[in-house]
Amino acid sequence: MTSTSGYPKPMVTAAFGSTLGTNYLILGDTARGLLGTGVLAPQNTGEDISEYVIGFTSRRGAARPFEPVSAGTATVRLADQNDDFNPRNLAGRFVSAGVTQVRPMVLVRIRVEYPQGSGTVYSINAVYAERWDPAYTRREAFATMVGADAFKALNLNVPSGPSAAAGAGETTGARIGRRLDDHGWASLDRDLDTGKSTVAATTRSTAPLEEMQAAETAEAGYLDMDAQNRVRFRDRHSRFEDTVSLTVQATFGDDVDAGELHYDSIEIANDDGQILNTVTGSIEGGTPQTSTDSASVGKYFPRTDTATGLLLQSDTDAARWAEFRLGRYTDFDTRIDSLTFELVPGDYRFPTLLGLDRGYRIAVKKRTPKGLTYTFALFVESIEWSASEDRWSCTIETSSAQKFSGFILGTSLLGSTTDLLVGW
Repeated sequence: MTSTSGYPKPMVTAAFGSTLGTNYLILGDTARGLLGTGVLAPQNTGEDISEYVIGFTSRRGAARPFEPVSAGTATVRLADQNDDFNPRNLAGRFVSAGVTQVRPMVLVRIRVEYPQGSGTVYSINAVYAERWDPAYTRREAFATMVGADAFKALNLNVPSGPSAAAGAGETTGARIGRRLDDHGWASLDRDLDTGKSTVAATTRSTAPLEEMQAAETAEAGYLDMDAQNRVRFRDRHSRFEDTVSLTVQATFGDDVDAGELHYDSIEIANDDGQILNTVTGSIEGGTPQTSTDSASVGKYFPRTDTATGLLLQSDTDAARWAEFRLGRYTDFDTRIDSLTFELVPGDYRFPTLLGLDRGYRIAVKKRTPKGLTYTFALFVESIEWSASEDRWSCTIETSSAQKFSGFILGTSLLGSTTDLLVGW
């Protein structure tokens, strides 16, 4: 991709010839680039295909906290005049021992360098190819890689049958690690908090992702794939305690002189879509535990949420889970659902947007014709990129951080009792 001067330079690799689950050494990767921690990769594990790239799209994350994240997705559009990305072409560049390497489940990493030539590289996404779609005009040939991140693969590996129950009393992070072990997921491709809750034994009778997300629900935490192809798990206290969630990482608004980064469009939500006032949770074989906010019921009518089969160990844990979840959604909350940025070459917003990730705290200031200024405290929940040779755009979806301004019992980080969430 010959990027217009001033846009980021795409750096795309395809792991032709690699074996899934191996701790390969990949220079430039923050986890896999450490000498002595991985094995030397085959020559074509990280084949640079940047010269073919004419555009890409990427999406990672979720639109709402406490909800399971779907698999991240990406497409990479490639110029293919020599049919190198056509698996039927056994004389192409990506052929080994007479076998095409252009196949599904090849790991494709999307990174960018900005500014061009600076050596500063940002990871955008890492997906496994689902297909390579050809397209032709009378004079040109193209191929489009369509891929999804490892959540898709982690949902495919269903064991042949249950094993002896194990893992009773281990933390949610340990449970996620156990199921990654079952899948053969490389240790260097994990970034897991320990977790605050402990869980019941598992017979490992479901696909790894299903139980990993059940552990996420039991924790009331956050599970996703990061841009470097690592399974990432954050516990429920992370947005009270992690620096990137406590401290505003960027402020957006229309006063550039005050250091605000302008946005090109904004979606403000003043609806009832995120109100809950009765939450019920129960463990397997346990008694349902219900937490209700009667004042909220009086204002908004009953809005219920029920979770059965929680991996937690006791009814007491289930009761505290219900109370914690209820504390996030009991009242109407004016929020911003998304911000969109149309970016020009050399745009001053590139470094900030490229550096954002899920869970980062941001602020948005909205001014009205009357002269009022409203400030929104938000968390980044998803990031979407669309890039071509002459147009770049970014959309971030957000959730309200207002109910995360309280304190957690036993910590010194947050001392205000405003909007207290249960110290569980």
